[in-house]
Amino acid sequence: MNDTLLNQKAIFHTGTKIDPISWEMMGISAKETQESIGLFGTGLKYAISVLLRTGHKFTIYSEGEKYVFDKEPMEFRGKAFEKIVCNGTPLPFTTEYGKLWAIEEAYRELVSNTMDENGIWMLGESHIDGGTSIVVEGKQIVECMKNHSEYFVGDREPIEQTATVTIYQGKGTIFYRGVKVGFEPDSMYSYEFNSYLDLTEDRTIKCAHESKSRIGRAVVKEIKNKEILHKMAISTEGSFESTFDYDWGWSNQFMEVVKEIWDKTPQKLNPSIRAIFKKKRPEHQWEYLELDENQMLLIEKAKEIISKFGYVVTAPIVLVNNEDSNTLAFVYENKIHLTERSLDKGLFNFVRILLEEHFHTIGYYDESRAFQAYLLEELVKNSAKLHKIIL
Repeated sequence: MNDTLLNQKAIFHTGTKIDPISWEMMGISAKETQESIGLFGTGLKYAISVLLRTGHKFTIYSEGEKYVFDKEPMEFRGKAFEKIVCNGTPLPFTTEYGKLWAIEEAYRELVSNTMDENGIWMLGESHIDGGTSIVVEGKQIVECMKNHSEYFVGDREPIEQTATVTIYQGKGTIFYRGVKVGFEPDSMYSYEFNSYLDLTEDRTIKCAHESKSRIGRAVVKEIKNKEILHKMAISTEGSFESTFDYDWGWSNQFMEVVKEIWDKTPQKLNPSIRAIFKKKRPEHQWEYLELDENQMLLIEKAKEIISKFGYVVTAPIVLVNNEDSNTLAFVYENKIHLTERSLDKGLFNFVRILLEEHFHTIGYYDESRAFQAYLLEELVKNSAKLHKIIL
């Protein structure tokens, strides 16, 4: 790559002949395997549209044929458009196609297609004879090629790699099969998925929850690097890592890291991880206490009130001496564990505490979307019942 060339162009070359049907017909893709990066048959058309819309020149040379793409004005129902033409022949799309794409997406698409065909990409002045060369002229596409490493894994060195996920230094880029498919500005690391990931048509992650769940599972079950595990365990609210699904079977390494933090500064633990840890700790860490008569009366009174709300607390209740000042009560092995602090909060607050722990015994966990949805559903249902509203 020679940056001193006066008229640099971005060139994407493969050793195969391209069929004009690739841009003449919609909804065609020959990439039927999961090994291919592109699967939808729209990417080349998107790239052509985006690059012409942004003032680039787009030409394809293939086995002695030259295809020049351009745009021409047209009007539809009083609105101005630019139809795309190839060698003067109108194509079935306009420069509005792929209108949400930026130039970097068009560049990513052309490189991905070239990778699928085992081709090469480079900056130069002219096309390469034989096979197919896509030649794009314009300052912005040239800048993308110079910044190629922002969009592709390339020669990055992983700091941790599992069967599921590879972790890199650098904040926020999400890769799949070596290609950027997302960006999380509040992330501590960059990640690459190593197994099949469902993408949208514009090569971005289709299901954000699935991706977070997969990384979280890798963290607690597969990753051995204690520095990474420690950062995950204390990930703060608002960070990408704080939104992972950590509720899986934990490896010995992750349990050890979490326990070390718990023993010294439990308040630093990510709230979700702290809540899960409370369920996983061995019983011998707590000193069990006897409930006195007043405490038992308070519990029975709270259970009676809660039953009038329509909920029956059936889980066993025990009293423990827990030194974590952030913990009033928790559920472990489907038993409600109360601290003396929880019983000193007055009847109103204790009813709230006991009701929350009851919900945990029936499968709803702290700071989870499912718990939030359940509480809102119960609020609406009971309010409607109170006011005799039929929903």
